[in-house]
Amino acid sequence: SDVYKRQVQKHESMDHKHILQTAEGFQKTYAGRDQQFPPLPGIICQADIPYAGDTLPAHRLDIYYPEKRQDVLLPVMINIHGGGLLLGSKEFNRPFCERIAGKGFLVFSIDYRLVPDCTVFDQFQDIFLAFDFIKENLAHYQGDPDQVYASGDSGGACLLTYTAVSYTHL
Repeated sequence: SDVYKRQVQKHESMDHKHILQTAEGFQKTYAGRDQQFPPLPGIICQADIPYAGDTLPAHRLDIYYPEKRQDVLLPVMINIHGGGLLLGSKEFNRPFCERIAGKGFLVFSIDYRLVPDCTVFDQFQDIFLAFDFIKENLAHYQGDPDQVYASGDSGGACLLTYTAVSYTHL
């Protein structure tokens, strides 16, 4: 169809420079975000925990949980940020993750490599590595393995959909 052809042409015309300009514009939306959405009281965030056994900054996750949690297992929410697979970071979803933790959840917020520095298949692998880390560390963080949920927005939802159907042991 003509719509499909226009979409293909549009994406083919997006060179690396354009993608970087778009990413820089997106980063500017972070300015003032902490003032607009101040951290919620009573929520603990353990930030930038490596999940892949390497030093890549993109292979980090944040863990949120209620400060006054009891000695009970918490339901688990895994969050994958959006940004069309080429923008964004886990920090952008901090307000959402804090609110979910405020409802009594243990929240894992995953970062991953971005296009054009990798392929979508590399991003799938990043998510699989994060899932492995979460599975291996669920007991340590008092997560309930019988109550694991996931959310993603935009590109994060795409990654979640493709990886969740393939990942059978979380």
